[in-house]
Amino acid sequence: TAFGQLYRLEPLKFGKRLMWKREMECLLSVCDYIVDFVPSWQELPDGRKQE
Repeated sequence: TAFGQLYRLEPLKFGKRLMWKREMECLLSVCDYIVDFVPSWQELPDGRKQE
């Protein structure tokens, strides 16, 4: 992977830049499916409350 092969800051070669971009897109695409559930209370028609 591109992450394990970078040891110093310098411009990336074209091939490594493409590999880095592909890996970042793959890692960040997971963020599209992360859901944060927030607890909330709902009052039912019969007066009971449910979380």
